[in-house]
Amino acid sequence: MDEIPQYIPKTWEPTERLSGLFSALPGRPIFHYTSQSGFLGILQDKALWASKIQFLNDSAEFQYTLDLIEARMKAQDENPDLKEFTHFREDVIGWLRGSMKYPNIFVVSFSERGDLLSQWRAYCPSGVGFSIGFTYDQLLPAIKKESPNARLVKCVYQLDEQVKIVDELISRALSRVDKDHLEDSSQIISALLMHDVSNLASVFKHPAFEEEMEWRIVVGPFVSARTDVAFRPGKSMLVPYYGFPLCGKVECLEIQKVHVGPNPHGMLSGWSAIDAIFRHNAHSKEGVHQSSIPYRSW
Repeated sequence: MDEIPQYIPKTWEPTERLSGLFSALPGRPIFHYTSQSGFLGILQDKALWASKIQFLNDSAEFQYTLDLIEARMKAQDENPDLKEFTHFREDVIGWLRGSMKYPNIFVVSFSERGDLLSQWRAYCPSGVGFSIGFTYDQLLPAIKKESPNARLVKCVYQLDEQVKIVDELISRALSRVDKDHLEDSSQIISALLMHDVSNLASVFKHPAFEEEMEWRIVVGPFVSARTDVAFRPGKSMLVPYYGFPLCGKVECLEIQKVHVGPNPHGMLSGWSAIDAIFRHNAHSKEGVHQSSIPYRSW
């Protein structure tokens, strides 16, 4: 057997900041906003639809992080001590402008806020729909079942924090490049860095979306386009999605709380939601609640 070259790292552990980013847990219920038909589909199928990341409402999703990485890489050009790492910078930018633009990653979005006007407008036609609250403990069995291909993460919106995390990743990668084998080592290290970047791009969001206080279940990249991916109609295109099972179809679906979106028949909508939850073998621990927002779209 050929000996593994010394310039190939034996381990590639996440940096301290990156590790902390992915160890955060929600201390309260997080809410998934959906339409009436989406609500019924979740109850019937006992599953959530994880949309492909490029098809989410944020048009710069994923690309936002790639642009940030490239900008921070170019900033390294001003450091005279790093001029010898030309191969590494070129390899990283090649990845960012190439295959990294098309990740096989799927996302289910949640918000810490269960009754938020911008969410009702974005995810519920005319604001009419539901937000379904889950605790971490209720989601954990489903995430573990999909492990290591699924994880629950908290989105990061603050630009200064994003820059610190990116700079730490780049600095760690540069420290692992073997100066005696610059070209070959750069290829290996840049590919390893892209693994971190893929994880990072799933949680970095533009600061304009900070109000959402988003958590998300991220599934991928080991999702088969042939057997696991289906399509749903979107506003302007077909949206690829992955059915993320919450529990077995004959099991009771445990929900923490449900909010009824603002609509002219809120009381009736709440009653029928309670009935639908019961009839589909589900249980909302804190019941069904009316939205407190005086929004009128009718």
